[in-house]
Amino acid sequence: MGERSDPAIAGPSDAPRHANPQLGPEPWFAYPEPTHEELEQELPPYFEHENVSLGVILDRMTTKGYADLRGLLEEA
Repeated sequence: MGERSDPAIAGPSDAPRHANPQLGPEPWFAYPEPTHEELEQELPPYFEHENVSLGVILDRMTTKGYADLRGLLEEA
């Protein structure tokens, strides 16, 4: 008698459960989202004259990675 086999009369406790409750409509908890101003306050200062441009670093890393990968493939 306690079983409910008809989905049309299913109650709230019979609702399908998600594998991860955080992804469902009612997560157990939610992380606070900082505002843009709070994020800016947390970042360290950026001094243009003390830093290397990112493009140069990425170019060197790509070139080195390609050369390393090519060497590994030649050995295999």
